[in-house]
Amino acid sequence: MHGGGGLDRCCAGCQRNHTGTCECKSLRDNWAYEGWIFAVITLEPALLDDTIERVNISLPRRVLRRLDAAARAAGESRSGFIAHLALGQGVAASK
Repeated sequence: MHGGGGLDRCCAGCQRNHTGTCECKSLRDNWAYEGWIFAVITLEPALLDDTIERVNISLPRRVLRRLDAAARAAGESRSGFIAHLALGQGVAASK
């Protein structure tokens, strides 16, 4: 479960549900998850940072027109379209 300590080590810092039972144990004992492997990981909080930042970029007008047309066709804002492209989830990723 957590760094080799197994369920006991994981449960030492585990959240308790409304019955006071450890969430890890509740999941482990749920028949719907029989045969599943559960793991606890530590993530760098910066990886999950979705703070919006304003940026200025310079693009040739013809490129901006194409970008806006593609965003419109995808039903997205310019910023949203660029973000999806950067994350590999946009139109260019499927080509």
